[in-house]
This record gives sequence, structure tokens and C-alpha cells, in this order.
Amino acid sequence: MIRPTRKFVLAAVSALASVILMPFASAKDDDVDPAAREWTQARGNSARSSGSAVEPLRGEPADAWKQALPGAPLADPVTWGGVVFVAAQKDKTRKLLAFRAATGESLGEKDLGAGG
Repeated sequence: MIRPTRKFVLAAVSALASVILMPFASAKDDDVDPAAREWTQARGNSARSSGSAVEPLRGEPADAWKQALPGAPLADPVTWGGVVFVAAQKDKTRKLLAFRAATGESLGEKDLGAGG
């Protein structure tokens, strides 16, 4: 199976996010870059040290919700603005799916064309 590049996945997520989330944008949101709200830094903590203020999970993680995908996932899910984006492929058909992070409600899907 051919794996998509990170650049492709981010471009696809960005395209779908603009289509799905556009109706929810408000005037105050226009003044701030969305990436600055969601990802305040590239990776690690802001002090640029190796430590992290995030506590590790204790015990077994619980599933908040589950959704069936139309095929094998192509990359790790991406969360943006309360929406989880997942790219999946069945045979040569690729789709980008969006789900509400809190409930798992399907918000839509976008055909990404044939792959591989």
C-alpha cells in the first residue's frame, strides 16, 4: 500500500476543514491565524526543554466513541477546532472523513480521488 506524505494529508485536512468549518467562523476569529489557536508550537513544550507538563495517562484509556471507516486508515487522525479528521482508503478510493470530537457525530466526507 502506498502511504501518503504528511504534506498531502495536511493539505487534504486543510481543504476539508475550510469547507466544513467555514460556516462556524465568527468575526472575532478572522483576526487570529487558526494554526496559532490550535498549535501554539511545533512540538515539545514552549520552554524548549525535554520535559513535559503533560501528565502520562494512568490506567487503560477509555474509548469516548468509535466510528467505522470505509477502509484502512492512511494516517493518524488529526484534531482541529473540535473536529477529528481521518483519511481512509478502500481499494483505490481515498476519503477524508470528519467527526465531532466530543460525540463522534459524522460531519461529512470528501472524496480524495484514486490513490496508489
